[in-house]
Amino acid sequence: LLGDIMKSRSLLEVIARADIDACLAHDNFRDLPLHLLARRLITWEEQWKTWEELSSDETLTTQIYETMAECIELVLKPVATHSDLCRSRGSVGKILPLHIA
Repeated sequence: LLGDIMKSRSLLEVIARADIDACLAHDNFRDLPLHLLARRLITWEEQWKTWEELSSDETLTTQIYETMAECIELVLKPVATHSDLCRSRGSVGKILPLHIA
């Protein structure tokens, strides 16, 4: 799980550094990358909760949370400077970037 999250963070870093505007682009369903990431994080969190019940490794738990937060920050930071995007609802559940933050 941590490996998947870290790979995603690395990919997000590459994309954000290469083209910060990629973080601001809606897809055909009017989702921002932030909305897509939030849905992926929900899946990761479900996996993590199952794992957490079986493990007592607090260091790994901390790493998972910190890496998830870093992923969110990478795509949230550019959105936060655009008030119109802050009000952008995702296609599933109508989640605003503020809810994700």
